[in-house]
Amino acid sequence: MAALDPRTGLAAALRAAADRLAGLPAEDAPSLEAAERQVRSAAELLGPPRLASSFAEQSEARRTAGVDGFPPHPLGTGACGTFPRFEWDESGEAAVATITFGPAFEGPPGTVHGGFVAAAFDMVGSSTATRLLGQAVTRSLTVRYLRPTPLGVPLTFDAQVGEVEGRLAPVVARCRLEGGRLTAKAEGQFASVHRDRFGRTSGA
Repeated sequence: MAALDPRTGLAAALRAAADRLAGLPAEDAPSLEAAERQVRSAAELLGPPRLASSFAEQSEARRTAGVDGFPPHPLGTGACGTFPRFEWDESGEAAVATITFGPAFEGPPGTVHGGFVAAAFDMVGSSTATRLLGQAVTRSLTVRYLRPTPLGVPLTFDAQVGEVEGRLAPVVARCRLEGGRLTAKAEGQFASVHRDRFGRTSGA
């Protein structure tokens, strides 16, 4: 998760543009049109769309080579231009991440849309489960929203794994404001993904 990724600078610029776009009034046509032209030009520099992402291609290469585990995901390395960067603290046994949602992720006025809070829980929960299960995927995730989660402030997500049963691990996660106040919590179950004797990848 902490690996350097050369795509992080461009991803940060895309996130900054998305936040500014969300804050502009729709009537601000001149600046919107000029920005659109520049963004389209930037997209052309990156080449045509690819049917398979580099993450998917690297995952398939690992599977073919018999290597367990996913390669670093753009969400975890800060290389995703459509989701805020996770700042990971890997000093303990559990996965802990700090994330700040900008205006592009607004739900009710001034607060983070609940779907994005759930996505952050999913990422942190799966990262924690993977430490015990190896390659793991989400089997279920339930989020309880306790109070509005504000935009523009650092949020700390942490997750703890319960008793592992076979290939399944229960995870409890929390979202906290600076100072420790809870805004949401989640419970999930994550399943290890293993290679069977025919070389196929399967999960519970």
